[in-house]
Amino acid sequence: MKDDPNFGRLSPTAVAAALQVKNAVVIHDEFKQIMDGGRAAVELADSIKVAGGIIALAEPGMGKTLLIKLIEKILMESISEGESNRPILRIELDSNVDVYSIATKMTYAVGFPMLPTRSSLINMNGMIERALGNLRPRALLIDESQHMCEGNRSITARSITDWLKVLMDKFNMPVLCFGTKTFELIGAINPQFTSRLSQQYEIKAFNNDEKWRQFEAAFM
Repeated sequence: MKDDPNFGRLSPTAVAAALQVKNAVVIHDEFKQIMDGGRAAVELADSIKVAGGIIALAEPGMGKTLLIKLIEKILMESISEGESNRPILRIELDSNVDVYSIATKMTYAVGFPMLPTRSSLINMNGMIERALGNLRPRALLIDESQHMCEGNRSITARSITDWLKVLMDKFNMPVLCFGTKTFELIGAINPQFTSRLSQQYEIKAFNNDEKWRQFEAAFM
């Protein structure tokens, strides 16, 4: 058998079936609540011109990245006629995040291919604000938000969220934050920021109950 060149290879039918399972998306109740909440926050900002947002928490492996992609998709699909050029911005934080690094990520997110020669925070802020004024983004999605709060970083977390507040207010830009439960700390660090992101959600691990059985049945 091992001398057979096809030994261990999957048939085209098996590969196709595996891809179908890999790409299958089952929208369970908690995902739907967060998707609806994110869309509502963006639509509210569009209608009353007051930027808000949401916080969505989940432990690693619970589907945050997929959720962000789904929300990005429904926000793009819901853009009204005449506003199709308004982008959804998305950045991902890392463990070294501070105001300078998030400004760097935003500079790239708004479309600049490189940083200015003198990449000071003042210069980047100017570039970002000019771009946001032109782009009028519908929302900013922030993945791995918990990095703002990890370690003894209260001062840094407050500075970052104050920086975000300025952009939210100045450009009517909703902010949707996704991270692990560590990001819950931001409520005590900067309550003015979390008062704007008034809806907080948590994706909890499934219990072996009826909801889980319904979820499994979706793959049958």
